[in-house]
Amino acid sequence: MWDIIFMPGVKDVFRTRYQSHPLDLYTDHFYEHRKDLIDRRLDDIISWNNDDFIVVDFISEIWNKYNGLACSGLNWERFASLEQVLSLVKCIGGEALSGILGTMVKDFRHTRSGLPDLVVWNDISYKLVEVKGPNDRLSTNQRVWIHKLMELGVDVEVCHVSAAASRKMIC
Repeated sequence: MWDIIFMPGVKDVFRTRYQSHPLDLYTDHFYEHRKDLIDRRLDDIISWNNDDFIVVDFISEIWNKYNGLACSGLNWERFASLEQVLSLVKCIGGEALSGILGTMVKDFRHTRSGLPDLVVWNDISYKLVEVKGPNDRLSTNQRVWIHKLMELGVDVEVCHVSAAASRKMIC
């Protein structure tokens, strides 16, 4: 959605070319100002096919053109390569990806946190995993996201971990 997030012509959202996001990103106006383009893009993503070269070309163009530029909510270093991004997108599929992005783009202020900690995948399956320690509980945002992800048919799991053994440090 890079081109939509940074699209010109939205009044009063860019004051300098060095901004990492438009000024309306965390407001209700973000979606309203871009509704037609966002809805069209989400519909396009739903129809993405894993073997569709359009998907590969589209994502590759964004990666190659903007990789490394500051964008709020995006960490380019999460992926080692473009191939890794394409592998994950193909694995997740258009319907789930459109649902996740649609949820975020319509209310980024409230949905930017709470997504599970991990995404694990191979060429045929994936899982989103929220990791919780012994005295850790799910936040409201995490519960909302887990419910939404389950609605979208995403394989999501809460993994409770505990220490197998503890060692005392002696100074």
